[in-house]
Amino acid sequence: MMDPPPCGCIRLPTGKKKRCRKHRKVVELRHAADSESDEDKAIDGAITPDKVCAVGPAGVAVLVDIDKAETAEVGPRATLQNKQRMAGILIKGAHETPQFIPMEKVQKDAAGKPKYRHYTLGRLVRGHYGEAVFFADGQCPYDQYGDPKNMRVTGVDPALQKRIGDTVCLACEVEVNEKGMPIIKQIIGAEDVPKDKSAAVGVMNKNTDGIIVFIQTAGQKLGSSDNAPCVVCTPADKLAPGGVIGKAYQGKDGNIIVLPIGVNPTVPDQKVVGTMLQGTYRQPVYVKDVKRSECPSASNIAVVKGIEKEAKSRLQHIERADVAVQATVQNKTYKEILAVGVHTSCSLIEHI
Repeated sequence: MMDPPPCGCIRLPTGKKKRCRKHRKVVELRHAADSESDEDKAIDGAITPDKVCAVGPAGVAVLVDIDKAETAEVGPRATLQNKQRMAGILIKGAHETPQFIPMEKVQKDAAGKPKYRHYTLGRLVRGHYGEAVFFADGQCPYDQYGDPKNMRVTGVDPALQKRIGDTVCLACEVEVNEKGMPIIKQIIGAEDVPKDKSAAVGVMNKNTDGIIVFIQTAGQKLGSSDNAPCVVCTPADKLAPGGVIGKAYQGKDGNIIVLPIGVNPTVPDQKVVGTMLQGTYRQPVYVKDVKRSECPSASNIAVVKGIEKEAKSRLQHIERADVAVQATVQNKTYKEILAVGVHTSCSLIEHI
């Protein structure tokens, strides 16, 4: 979908992000009255969600895990009772961590609106596995059990949505926007692969309960401290196309993690559900049939290319669906969205 404008933000060797003038002066000011030196301070009343439901390609719901740095700048984890819902706002806090503030604790102006410059209205919901999940208003809904549901948009084929994360497992980069929401950028070519080693890269895939989750294969976890190490499965620069990044394990919490060959899971009852291979343009490729991917790199190339071909065959359909989804969320016409320009590499959330 629409590509975000380029900026001068860079990642320093220490892991700290040096922000460009625009993001230093505007984007990172969470509160209208904050100064630049306040951007990494704790937020009164804020709590850290376990996951955020992001809008993926064609309006599918994607659960994104949020890590929590063990520092005082971010709020504690939320504990919700069965079927509990909590209205509030999501903002970007320290370490670019999404922070949820219950509505009764949100500072408001004279008109009764939140004083924060950038925020997302929504609800914190007890999810399928007992975790606290943030759902943004007007985006992907949830059912009575707290399970995420795909957006229903005129012009978007539910059959296409059903394929995503099932037969079409798309590589992507995820980052947190100025409103605290994870945005999903599809990786459809070599030019889309981030050069920043700390960038959160992975694949959108359904877990065994049919819920699409972001499976991270490289970079720092979202919400981790600025100098946190990258995930253990981050592939080496020398890994050839077809090489094994690691095996995918799912636990009772529905999360799927990738561990390099030879590294065993530390959490009980984690089961192998697939393998992650290196793609032809250094993107992760998910293979559900583990036996198909236990070959030398050269032998896996055919498997990788077959999966890439299936994904690319759906890109035009996904791009058209993305226009319809973006028009619905932004309350614009199909033609208005096309006039601005749309590209499948970037989620609509960046522009809401």
